[in-house]
Amino acid sequence: MNFFTKSASRLELLQQMMERTGSEIETDFALSGGQNLKSAMVACLGCKHEEACKSWLAMNEGKATAPGFCANADRLNALNDH
Repeated sequence: MNFFTKSASRLELLQQMMERTGSEIETDFALSGGQNLKSAMVACLGCKHEEACKSWLAMNEGKATAPGFCANADRLNALNDH
């Protein structure tokens, strides 16, 4: 898998994880100028748990707390709207 294909795949997972956790990314983006989103993207690209992430997303259809294996769990849980 080349870098751009991997990047697109990971960013799709990040978007799904943000939606699933109810992260208020628009508010965070407005407050941080996008720095937190950039950090989340870098963390996601370097994550070693892609398959676990895909499985977790497939099994958790409602809003949920980000799983512990997620490189962005703390960040996403801090931004959630629950």
